[in-house]
Amino acid sequence: MRQVSGEAMSFVWKQIQSATFPLILISASIVSSGMPVYRYDFLLLVAILAQIGFIASKWETFREFAVTLVFHALGLALELFKVHHGSWEYPGESLTKIGGVPVYSGFMYASIASYVMQAKRRFCLEFENWPKTGLLAVLLTLVYLNFFTNRWILDCRFSILMFAFLLFARTRVRFTTVQAANGTLATSRTMAMPLAFVFIGSFVWVTEHLCTFLGVWRYPDQHQVWTWVGISKLPSWWMMTIVGVSLVVKLAKLDAPVRNEARATS
Repeated sequence: MRQVSGEAMSFVWKQIQSATFPLILISASIVSSGMPVYRYDFLLLVAILAQIGFIASKWETFREFAVTLVFHALGLALELFKVHHGSWEYPGESLTKIGGVPVYSGFMYASIASYVMQAKRRFCLEFENWPKTGLLAVLLTLVYLNFFTNRWILDCRFSILMFAFLLFARTRVRFTTVQAANGTLATSRTMAMPLAFVFIGSFVWVTEHLCTFLGVWRYPDQHQVWTWVGISKLPSWWMMTIVGVSLVVKLAKLDAPVRNEARATS
């Protein structure tokens, strides 16, 4: 029982460490709700200072920082499109808004990448039976395009998710929760990748309730009074998580331990 309790505590602590950047953004969102400042400019400043601090303290490498910038750009492009078409809005004034979208918003997507990269290091992640690059590229293209085309073409999110879960059906992520005193790996667990995508995406959906409650952004049905974020948003976050994790694995070169690809190239 003591061993299980220690492993659980280690797991939670490493999760908190891995989620440092998103937790900083969430904390800044809470604090800024009562401050007499332009909220989005304050959040952008916090995000930039956090990234500078991560690099200075070697919490992140320059390569990891470059990956977060890629996600910032992809997320900002999506935000510009969605806000322009009324999917949601960012109320309040800001000096750093572009087309009604605060520049800081891209860091919300970058925080997912930050979490994955930190988790890779702290949990010694390894991926088994990672999908072939060609099929994965098709999936990621379909996911990202669906975010843009679902306003004019039939929303294919459920078909795409079915394709994704079938593609990752044999993929498992191996993670280590506890290390022995001599540095050797002591406790290793595995999880099916579809389940990992669901867990991460669902957590983001939960935090979305807090952010909309605080008024960081709001959906059309939240203009007059705050309401719960619809469960229909869950599949979108699952797809975004699939894109995020898959791109981080490639961009940050985390696929070195992907066992089936390593055998294919040897």
